[in-house]
Amino acid sequence: MVTNEIQKRRGKAEMKRQLVCVLAAWIGLQLPLGALNAYGAQLPESAQQMETQAENDLSQDGNQTKAEDSAEGSGEEHFTATSSEAHRQEDEEDASDTDIVPIASPSQPTKPQNEHRGAVTVEIRTVLPVKSAVDFEIELNEKVSRKARASEDSEAFQESAQISLLPQEDSGEAEMGKGTFGNLPAGTYELSVTAEGYLPYEQTIEVKDDTCKIMLLNDYGDYEYSSSAHPGMIRMGDVNGSGVIDKDDLDDLVDAVYEGGITGMDEEGMDLNRDGEVDLTDLQYFASLYTGKEGSDNKYPASTIERSITIQEGDVKLASSSDAVRVEGSVDDLFNKENDTSVTLEREDTDQPISEEYPVELELDLSARPVTAGGLVIQSPEDSEGAISTGEVEVETTDGSVITAKITRYANGKKSRSVRSAAAEAVIDSDGSILITLKDQKPVKKVRIRITGTVSEGNLAEISQVEFLGDMKDRIPPPVQNIPENVSAQIGSREFTLTWKKEVNVTGYEVSITNGGRTEILETSENTLTVNGFNEKELINYETYLVKVRSVNGNWKSSYSAQISVMPEPDGPPPAPENISIEGGYKSLHVSWKKMDDTKTYSLFYRQAGTEEFKAVDDLTGTSTTISGLEDKAQYEIYMIGHNPLGDSPHSAMYSGSTITVEAAKMPAYRLINVGPKEGQSMTDHIKEVSIVAGSVTNAAGDLVDGDPYSCWEFNDWDSGGVYKNYRGPIVTLDQSYTMDTIAFIAGPNQKANFREYCIRAWDGEGSEPQIIKGRLSLQPSLDKNGKNYYEFIANKPFTADKVQINLSVPSNNNYMSIAELRFYEYDVLLNDVFALYTDDLHLTLQNGVTMDTINALRARADEVDEISGETTPKRDLILKELDTAEQILKDGTAQKVISIDTSVSKKYDSHITFSSGLNAWQPLGTAALAGEKVIIYVGAPGKQPGDDTNLDLYATQYHGEYSHFQTKAADLKVGINEITIPKVSSLNTEKGGALYVEYTGNDPGESYGVRVSGGSQYPILDVTKAATEDERRALVDAYVAEMAEYVSRIEELHNADADSETSHSHICGLPYDEKNCILGATDIVLDQVMYSVAIQPLYEELTKNGETQEEAAERLYQSLAAMDGMVHLFYQHKGLSDNPVAGDTTYEKDRLPVSRLNIRYQRMFDGAFMYAGGLHIGIEWDSVGLVGGSVPVEADADGKYQSGRYFGWGIAHEIGHIINEGAYAVAEVTNNYYAILAQAKDTNDSVRFSYEDAYRKVTSGTKGGSSDQLGMYWQLHLAYDNGFNFKTYENYEDQRQNLIYARIDSYARDISRAPAPGGVKLTLDGADKDNKLMRLACAAAEKNILEFFVRWGMTPDAKTKEYAAQFNKEERAIYYINDAAREYRVTDGTSIADSVKVSVTAKQDEKEPNHVTLTMEASAEDGSDIGKDLFGYEITRIQRRYGKEERQVVGFTQTDTFTDVIGSVNNRVVGYEVRGIDWCMEPTKPGRLEDEIQISHDGSMDKSGWKITVNTWSKEDEEVTGEDEGNLSCSDTISSAKTMIDNDRSTVYDGTVRKTEDADASRTEDAQAVISLGRTETIAGLKYTYEGDSPIEKYTISISDDGSDWTEIKSGTFRLENGTATVYFDKENDSRYNVYDAAYVRLTADGSDRFAAAELDLLAPVGDKVELDQIGILAEDAVFEHSGNNSSGDTESGKTIIPEKSIVFTGRYKGNPAYNMVLLYDASGSAVGGKDSTGAIVADQLILAPDPKDGQLGEITEGTWIYYIRPEDQNSLTLPDKVRAELYRTQDAQTNDKDRLVSDTKLISVPESLPEITITSQP
Repeated sequence: MVTNEIQKRRGKAEMKRQLVCVLAAWIGLQLPLGALNAYGAQLPESAQQMETQAENDLSQDGNQTKAEDSAEGSGEEHFTATSSEAHRQEDEEDASDTDIVPIASPSQPTKPQNEHRGAVTVEIRTVLPVKSAVDFEIELNEKVSRKARASEDSEAFQESAQISLLPQEDSGEAEMGKGTFGNLPAGTYELSVTAEGYLPYEQTIEVKDDTCKIMLLNDYGDYEYSSSAHPGMIRMGDVNGSGVIDKDDLDDLVDAVYEGGITGMDEEGMDLNRDGEVDLTDLQYFASLYTGKEGSDNKYPASTIERSITIQEGDVKLASSSDAVRVEGSVDDLFNKENDTSVTLEREDTDQPISEEYPVELELDLSARPVTAGGLVIQSPEDSEGAISTGEVEVETTDGSVITAKITRYANGKKSRSVRSAAAEAVIDSDGSILITLKDQKPVKKVRIRITGTVSEGNLAEISQVEFLGDMKDRIPPPVQNIPENVSAQIGSREFTLTWKKEVNVTGYEVSITNGGRTEILETSENTLTVNGFNEKELINYETYLVKVRSVNGNWKSSYSAQISVMPEPDGPPPAPENISIEGGYKSLHVSWKKMDDTKTYSLFYRQAGTEEFKAVDDLTGTSTTISGLEDKAQYEIYMIGHNPLGDSPHSAMYSGSTITVEAAKMPAYRLINVGPKEGQSMTDHIKEVSIVAGSVTNAAGDLVDGDPYSCWEFNDWDSGGVYKNYRGPIVTLDQSYTMDTIAFIAGPNQKANFREYCIRAWDGEGSEPQIIKGRLSLQPSLDKNGKNYYEFIANKPFTADKVQINLSVPSNNNYMSIAELRFYEYDVLLNDVFALYTDDLHLTLQNGVTMDTINALRARADEVDEISGETTPKRDLILKELDTAEQILKDGTAQKVISIDTSVSKKYDSHITFSSGLNAWQPLGTAALAGEKVIIYVGAPGKQPGDDTNLDLYATQYHGEYSHFQTKAADLKVGINEITIPKVSSLNTEKGGALYVEYTGNDPGESYGVRVSGGSQYPILDVTKAATEDERRALVDAYVAEMAEYVSRIEELHNADADSETSHSHICGLPYDEKNCILGATDIVLDQVMYSVAIQPLYEELTKNGETQEEAAERLYQSLAAMDGMVHLFYQHKGLSDNPVAGDTTYEKDRLPVSRLNIRYQRMFDGAFMYAGGLHIGIEWDSVGLVGGSVPVEADADGKYQSGRYFGWGIAHEIGHIINEGAYAVAEVTNNYYAILAQAKDTNDSVRFSYEDAYRKVTSGTKGGSSDQLGMYWQLHLAYDNGFNFKTYENYEDQRQNLIYARIDSYARDISRAPAPGGVKLTLDGADKDNKLMRLACAAAEKNILEFFVRWGMTPDAKTKEYAAQFNKEERAIYYINDAAREYRVTDGTSIADSVKVSVTAKQDEKEPNHVTLTMEASAEDGSDIGKDLFGYEITRIQRRYGKEERQVVGFTQTDTFTDVIGSVNNRVVGYEVRGIDWCMEPTKPGRLEDEIQISHDGSMDKSGWKITVNTWSKEDEEVTGEDEGNLSCSDTISSAKTMIDNDRSTVYDGTVRKTEDADASRTEDAQAVISLGRTETIAGLKYTYEGDSPIEKYTISISDDGSDWTEIKSGTFRLENGTATVYFDKENDSRYNVYDAAYVRLTADGSDRFAAAELDLLAPVGDKVELDQIGILAEDAVFEHSGNNSSGDTESGKTIIPEKSIVFTGRYKGNPAYNMVLLYDASGSAVGGKDSTGAIVADQLILAPDPKDGQLGEITEGTWIYYIRPEDQNSLTLPDKVRAELYRTQDAQTNDKDRLVSDTKLISVPESLPEITITSQP
């Protein structure tokens, strides 16, 4: 039955696999065991044989010719690999007498004196995962002959080292460690590697002036090696340290597991997976590497020795051919294998990315010591952004010839076929290494590495290692493990679509994306993925993302692909630049702006105010620039434009700024003490000395008082004593004592930050104690209005002193302060005389006896001139204002209104609120002020004195400002008078200024403050919190609307009033009236939880848009404010916040409502924003202000079900959600929308803003990570656990918590100590990510284990989450399917019917698309009646098997009675189905099971979208197109009908013929052909030709091309049609191995025919492995298989394998790779099929047969045969099962369940009751 077939060697003499051992039965697993050759290379049969072979090789003549080296078989490294028990015979001959030439040796070696070049590098990788460090002890001992030992001068080399491997958590990749023994003399060395629990590994290595590398794995895992070079294996299982793995180890480990109490700390050797426990997992590991056969356990594959040339300092010089390239690093960085260093290359002449235009180059000059090499390897650090992606390598040999190898991004080393004709080839291997293979060994003197691209497309390239190899075939390649290839990206705007070659025998892929140091992992089942988000935000155009992909199959994961960089690009011009800030300098302006999306460069345009022409500054790439050469003290207007390759942005808004003079601020000279200095004096008058406590001065200590503003005291710290009172400020001593109250000073020219805190100390007389002088420090404008400022300190009361110390501080993020000039002023009583007119700090009441004469006398004094300075008092304006106020009070008895500060509102009370940073505690003053305008803030506080500190801060804002420039703290207010110049907040060229606010910063509700404002412009405000009753609230609203009506009509008039006055609004702002930007248009409305700070005009227009009367407008506003109160109350109810959080006798302060408010402000929108949530506020625009008056309170029934009303729009609730999101689990743009739905949904499925169908697809997809529909997850928790409808709220705090799940979730987030812990496991959140925090909190709130719900939604619980959840009962309901309708059913007392429903299912497989299976469900009651309509829906579970056991995957949910399962990448697999009904209470029914399983098998036909086809034939179906313009030949053409061959329709047929030439007698010289253009490079494995008509194509040739020009023939033959179809795989004649090819074009030629006829042409992608079970029977006679090639040993006779007569035999066919495939048989219950040996272990044997490949190299084959048999001696008491199934695995070694890949299986096949006799024959 089997002819011309050979057995693929398995690394065992008896050529069989034992399927299952008793260990596996103990732990419930069936593990395939036995060592095998995983690499396609023959391994020695025994340790003795390997050592003998090594010694024979070493005795050969060392000067053998190159021809001998290249002879067949001589390229393999020979080595000794034995266990410690194996016999090791000492050399009888002097091996060192033989001059052995290493495979890789440098030409003309000139060994440095006293230095050896030999080295041995040991690299160890953990493939079987371990949980903690494994310490491997490495010993290297020189093997010295008898002759050498007799020499006294000989000293053997002996050295040891340790390699510790630590696990990489969830990396899916092996951890690697390595070490190098260097400076080794030439000779023979014994390497020994040991570790607790591992079989000792030994290997003999011959070292001769080269570096020998071996690689060891602790298991081969799922790695495949096609090369003869391969790693070795160090095996687990020697648990007792005896040096062998045998039954004693098994017994000891079993005893340890079942006796318990032994930990890894006690017996490290038994803790194989290093998790700290000796348990069944360790037994599983042991089983995977134990055969149970005596005498066979001490062998292991030994590593190929990879030889490279040792390079040392002095051998090579590093250089670059261009002075523009900076090279950082040394020779040692490249060639020392122990270093983790690298060499970097960067261009110094440009910051452009490395490219063809801007390459970097590294030259390795080896002229001093050329090396003979067969290739070289260039590596970059793992995941380096500077890794090489494109470029070329030039290798110059000693004879002057140059070999060039191109490096291309997607070159790779996988076994796909391609044609290469270059002298050298460069490929990027799967581990990112660049391999340059020279056809022959060459003496190399120079290597030039020219880099034209890196993976990140940046301007820095990085190389970590260069190796010269003597023979590239000795290099141990990275494992072939289905690593995705040709990863590429199609970029879009804020997204990119990744594609890569589809891998076979995998179930999906993981995509790793890295940006800014953060990495995210995405999953997909297809070989394409569109990425549009990262880090919970959308992608950023022109930002670089690093991407790599790996394959997955169950728990198995490949290594990652080579990393690529992806940069999304916009699809249109950029947005207008925003947030421009202008800072004035001397004849310059420093301009900065926001980094705009989609923008490559910027242009800035500026002009002096009042001029016409703008000047441009182009090609700006950063976010700031300085414009120089401007006029002094001049105002400039600025706008900007952004650019990208697709166009220009709109103009930005206009901004303005002014240059400032180089001159210092002018300070007052009125009553100045230290005038001068006079000529020849170094200091001003009356200054005795200056003492510098800390810091430095420009010239001398007197610099502070020398009249020179450019010499100063400087201090490099943020505090000189203003805060910490360490008193490090300068001390000034005067010539005598003076009574003073004012000190003025200016900062040095280099100071940027303003002074904040201060402490003034003063002494009066020698030996006196210093006194702290209290007062206030303010910033004052220069008297000459030159744009500069000075500081003024005014003491609360006069003080007398002859010595003063100035201690100051700046913000702590600034470490610099300075004082350039200090001035002291004699006390002037005038100001205090004016203040003395009043009885109170608010200046509301006059003293008795004040008359107009008193007031007029003080006015006259204000005009008095200082005789020395000629100046009037600098407080003249203030004094006159105070006197005007006094006159008004005297005449009218009134002054401006006083605002009572609400000290119950402070952020200090909200420390328990996790979202308090987004809340605002400001209180409006009803005053708007322009930047530069002076206002007087009066503060009264009972019990405090003028000048005392208060807990009040003043904030200035920018009206209609940008989100990042809308507010600044203007002052810390003092009791009494506060004279404040309003600072500039924004550089917008609009009115600069806005509303003023006070914030109380204390925490004492008993404090009392009154505030009055003088100056600025008053506007209407409404504060309904002042109302005690609803009537009072209505009265306040009525009054406000009345004031609003009058005020709105006068805004423009107020703006333009008194235009000629220097103090008028229009004069100060200098701009015409603009209704959207005039600060007089402000208004504030204060509610308990919200403050509106909006434009008054659009609000009034909304209230009166339908002609409402004033009363009706007031009612609309009243109702709308009530709606906002109601909505926020609803939100805070769901956050578990209450104004009275009392349960029982306990008050839970952490659940108390915040007193700070949400602040909704009129703001300027940034690009793409309709509204936004920013720091301290929510921004809305002019057109959205109307919402303040446009809503109506929602009315609901007693259960909270919606009746009427509306809560604003989606937007404002969405933005509030951003603010109040619980930070522990918040996901931007997702969790905040929970509140938006809560405000909008009306308890129906169609009123939520997500699709339940999309949600159901997510929870049945099995994918990890979030999705665009994840909002549904948060909403479903509300639906499943809240005991009311959406608008249900509760008066009682306990009821609120009991009935609202998010109330409990957020409450526990604020106070985890309250969370339940029924099993004693307390809730913790520290260290958990947001997903795990939410899962723990939700389990606590539900008091259920609801992890399945979250897993369905793509979350992954960690160990702590599982531990916490495990103490609760599991939630049995399928709440991941709940919707609003189901919630209504539950809340209205609906009952479950699940227990009384029976579900059944039938299936139909699509004939054309066999991976489409349509299921039909029925549900019946106990009486058989159909009740499907009473079910909520059906959940579909797909069932597959692995190691005989069922593996279940939920694949869908439907609310109809049918469902189509589209089975993605699975092929050649058997699937079953199970369906359970879900009732309206989310209770599941018992599942119904599909009776018959379904075989999924397709041929790999590729998707034809994007294909094009051209032919050289003409068909009568072609369409002629004639242009109307006869002179335009391009308008006349023929549209070919050939496209019908790729339309997926067999009924449309193409039939064409090659047109004859004009010479009718000419014979045909061209065969008919069709060319398919795929649109991109694809991997193809075959072609399918379909045609059912007459005269089909017979002889054919198939060719491929990358560009459509250069063609390579890959297959020819004759089509053999069956049912109108012929399928051709790309195998060779008489060779069932098939090949795969990369191609962009495929050409099919009808050989010898001018006719081309076809209904359909299909190309086939690799489809993976396949298994079929054909026969079951008893072997009638011995089956004998003879080996071919070098496989000369067998089971019973040399060169033969015998299956004994009477064996029970199962045979079948397979498609795959015989080197890596394995077949297992199982019965219907999942038990392994086999006999039993004398120990009771289940045993069976198998052969994997393949056609003789002639060349000795096995590969992928289209059809082979497998034989699975049970020997007669193992059939005692054997009862065969009724049915069996075959499972085909991809594997290399006995392996654990989490590593093997199941790639194909069969249905259950009936076993004949009486087994027929079978004869199996094999021909030699």
